[in-house]
Amino acid sequence: MEKILTTDLLPGMVTAQPVITPNGQILYSAGVTLDKKMIARITFYSIPHAMIVEPEEPEDNPDITPVSPASSEVVSEKKEEPAQLFQNFETAYTSKLFHIREMFERIFKDEDLDAKTFMREALDILGSQKLTTIELFDHIHNLRQNEDTVYAHSINVALIARILGTWLKYDPETIDQLTIAGLLHDVGKLRIPPAILDKPGKLTEAEYEIVKTHPRMSVDCLGHFHLEDRVLNAILHHHERCDGTGYPSKLKGAQIDDFTMVIAISDVYDAMTAARKYREPLCPFQVIALFEEEGLQKYNPPVILTFLNRIANTYQNNRVMLSDGRIATIVLLNDKHLSRPTVALADGSFIDLSTSSLKIASILR
Repeated sequence: MEKILTTDLLPGMVTAQPVITPNGQILYSAGVTLDKKMIARITFYSIPHAMIVEPEEPEDNPDITPVSPASSEVVSEKKEEPAQLFQNFETAYTSKLFHIREMFERIFKDEDLDAKTFMREALDILGSQKLTTIELFDHIHNLRQNEDTVYAHSINVALIARILGTWLKYDPETIDQLTIAGLLHDVGKLRIPPAILDKPGKLTEAEYEIVKTHPRMSVDCLGHFHLEDRVLNAILHHHERCDGTGYPSKLKGAQIDDFTMVIAISDVYDAMTAARKYREPLCPFQVIALFEEEGLQKYNPPVILTFLNRIANTYQNNRVMLSDGRIATIVLLNDKHLSRPTVALADGSFIDLSTSSLKIASILR
């Protein structure tokens, strides 16, 4: 076993230990043969090195022709190309994060801003590369490592809401307005004292009451921003739940429109799949399980079911790690229990997780 810097990884190398992101997510298990795309993802997640199985020393053979320096350069160039694409995305995101932070500050100074400017910031990130849904969610997961949690979370919710709006077949104008609502839904949190907002432990009841004021503060500071009523409504009510347990108005059922529900679901999904000081990030299937437990009571069924079905389908045929440490592949989704699909093991056997105590612990690539 040998520790290899990520910059020195080459296709064909075999992992000797699991490759783990800074957030604790298992990216690849031990015994995986790396290819160019895998190495690019390791680079993207800022993982400094990987433990690699040492190759056997080849026997001396005069008939073997050494690889020329020119050939080595070609291999190196091909290896770095996909990694560079990931790095470009990360650089673009960081730049947008800086600009969005500047615009949030301008909002608090009561400067008149065009809401479309905010939309362009999110659209630039979404359209910077031709990404599949699974690639986009991978990008969002990595970008959560940024310390500016309010700003990063705002961008993530805007992107997720845009995807969900597309899945719901909303018209382009509605999708654009969802993007704006997602981007601005938590701007009021910047008025919450940092000692409360960034507290690593559980909030006191009094502290939680202060945090619950952020939707109203968001709307108040956006009063001069010329936003559509449905956008302001979604910002104010993105913590409302259909069973009346939300805030600030304890709305129920049909009192919460689908537009608002898209922002609410996107907000919760991003929060649960992000790392927190008090817990590790949850994998998508753990989040799906939590939504299945209470989703139909708290969220509009057509919206939440569309979201969960599409998220689960995104990971069809994906490799996962089970709660007992074994590696499997998702082969069949269970419509009644999306968090518990049927998986195939390496030995060719199958496990129906809906009838097993095993669960999906993490997503692998």
